[in-house]
Amino acid sequence: MAVRFSQDNRVAAVSYRSWALWYLGYPDAALGDAKQALEYAREVRQAATLMYALFHASLPEIHCGHYASADALLNELVALADE
Repeated sequence: MAVRFSQDNRVAAVSYRSWALWYLGYPDAALGDAKQALEYAREVRQAATLMYALFHASLPEIHCGHYASADALLNELVALADE
C-alpha cells in the first residue's frame, strides 16, 4: 500500500538512526544513514516522505559543518514544498 499523507517508516527509522549515530559520536555513519534515508525516500516517490528525509538529512550535515550540503538539501526541500 502506498503512503499518501505521512512518511515511509523505513525512511523515518533510518533518519532517526542517523541522528542517534551523530549524538553517539559517529558522524560518518550518521551522514551515511542520512544519505541512505534520502535514497529510500527518492525510491518511494512520495512528496511528504522526500520532504521528511530532506529535512532530517540536513541536520547531520549542519552538525558536521557541511553547510553547503545542508543548504542544498534545504533548498530542495523548499522547492518541493512550493510545488
